[in-house]
Amino acid sequence: MADYTIEYVDPRGRRWNLSTGEQGVLLLAEGASGLKPQRATEGLRLAGVPGQVVRPGSSRVEPVSATLSVLVDPGAARLSMREVWPGWVSAWSHDSAGRIEYYAPGLSQPRWMEVRLGDEGMPQPDRSPLEQRHISLDVPVVSDSGLFYETGSSSKQSVTVTNRGVAFIWPRLRWKGAGGRLSLPSGAGIAIPAAAEERVLYLDPVESGVLLRPDGSIDEALWARLRGGFITEPVPPGAARRFGIFAGARLEWDTGFDSPWRS
Repeated sequence: MADYTIEYVDPRGRRWNLSTGEQGVLLLAEGASGLKPQRATEGLRLAGVPGQVVRPGSSRVEPVSATLSVLVDPGAARLSMREVWPGWVSAWSHDSAGRIEYYAPGLSQPRWMEVRLGDEGMPQPDRSPLEQRHISLDVPVVSDSGLFYETGSSSKQSVTVTNRGVAFIWPRLRWKGAGGRLSLPSGAGIAIPAAAEERVLYLDPVESGVLLRPDGSIDEALWARLRGGFITEPVPPGAARRFGIFAGARLEWDTGFDSPWRS
């Protein structure tokens, strides 16, 4: 793994460099090989037409269940097991996802996959982990989204989002200040209210246009002003769409890939 680096960012934002083991946890050889996106193609079958017809975006992405094989080895980082083990166990949650991030010279940005602790839970050593020098673990993980992502953003008033990935892109709008009009690719628009502090509007229909504060809490009052006029439009795989934003705003989006190395 000398040519690229894998890091785990836990739900609280702490980074664990699994390639160097400098935080006391090292990824074993092929230890992340199970993180492979799985797709189920849903082709259209027509009478009299051989086979099936597959269009961009017609493949369903499945959740991924895998194991992360690591060696908890505090000594290599000049730490003690008492310093590392409690932090590593606490870095995982069944409900809140962290990220596995890939860094490589050929990638313009890191590619990441959200992962949380699988239902099996963290494996428990046969004897007290605090009395051991190193521990090999297979951590069960689940990626609910099932893809690797790359984040893009732009503050230009006209933003073209090109989808090089395999899933629909649903952008989000981050802004602070007077507000303005968010123009969608069809020409329809959303009137964005003024916000004294930074706010984020999610255009993903799964989030139902939720409006969040930077700490992740919902701004109920401001959201209520948007809900009546909320509409959204995606960017399909292989397509490009233009959005219009206003001064003080930034459009952000995540492009989903079925491999961390896809260009």
